[in-house]
Amino acid sequence: MPMRRYQTLKRRADFHRLRRSGRRVETSAFSLFSDRGREGAAPVVGISVSGSVGGAVVRNLVKRRIGAAVQARLAAPAPGRLLLVAKPASATMSYAQLERAVFEAIV
Repeated sequence: MPMRRYQTLKRRADFHRLRRSGRRVETSAFSLFSDRGREGAAPVVGISVSGSVGGAVVRNLVKRRIGAAVQARLAAPAPGRLLLVAKPASATMSYAQLERAVFEAIV
């Protein structure tokens, strides 16, 4: 299994700070909050999937799919912090649709 090309957001305060002050992009599958990171730093990504998306199995599936799409999108190192907050529609989307939404949102 290849290593991830990004680090993960872990602290609650980091999630809240990014939601408050980050640039926001809305898609049908998720809300993306982002800001620029330090030059040369690895990207930092957080994925949030609430209970409104579905049960535990569905939430974990959505989180894995979004993570894989972000991994594919970040093939070229891009500094910054990203927070993806899944919407209920993401549970019914195929991986290809989620990947397309991630590719369009992350610029």
